[in-house]
Amino acid sequence: MRGVYIGVGNDYYPLFLIPQIKEWVFVESMPQSEGSNSNILMLNENYKEYPKDYNKRKTKYLEELSNTYSKIGYALVKEESLNNLLIYKNKDKVIYYFYNTIFPDTKCERLYNLIKSAQNLYLSGFSPDKYILSCLSYPLTLYISSNMNLLPKKNITDDIIWFLYENKVLDISYVLIRPTLSFEMKKLKEEVRNIEYVRVSNLLEAHYSQFDKKYLNYLKSVDKDSYLIEPKEYRTGNNIVFPK
Repeated sequence: MRGVYIGVGNDYYPLFLIPQIKEWVFVESMPQSEGSNSNILMLNENYKEYPKDYNKRKTKYLEELSNTYSKIGYALVKEESLNNLLIYKNKDKVIYYFYNTIFPDTKCERLYNLIKSAQNLYLSGFSPDKYILSCLSYPLTLYISSNMNLLPKKNITDDIIWFLYENKVLDISYVLIRPTLSFEMKKLKEEVRNIEYVRVSNLLEAHYSQFDKKYLNYLKSVDKDSYLIEPKEYRTGNNIVFPK
């Protein structure tokens, strides 16, 4: 079973939150995406200072990345420099980490060959381009982190959130990953038991399910945004094709 996570940074939460997925394809535009003159990189909602020189910045970023995964039992077993790819393993589990890779602009065939058989997509913080839906296999399970902003942005119509609000894809299942108690990622292994997996029928239901019932009733009473509408098109995932 293979999953895809775009905009991963140095995150590793889905490795524990969805343990049945043995292979992950992680895609990240950093460290290059922040610009050759920048020494500030964004990692998991925290800004961190890196050397201004790109080569030094890249070295430090990748070293810290490997250190992060090493702490949870993943060893770097292979590097494919031409593909900006690092491969980590932990027994029968594998991470394919693509850095300096901007999706969907990248032309990396290694990446597309890996994700074409994936039937799981994880969303957390970043909403990828809708093109990802034409690269995966179906039926597809969409895992949604509770910190994901699920309201479509009116001026951004190419991302996956907007598309799935306007289109009901029959062979996509939605699972909201929601903490039921105080949840600290520093104690991730121990706290996974405090996670609730909520199956929902669409993104709007997932959005409302992020909140407790009292706040949910309030939201429903005041949420009059016209773009929160029932999907108007029905299609199957295998028929989704976008021009790149």
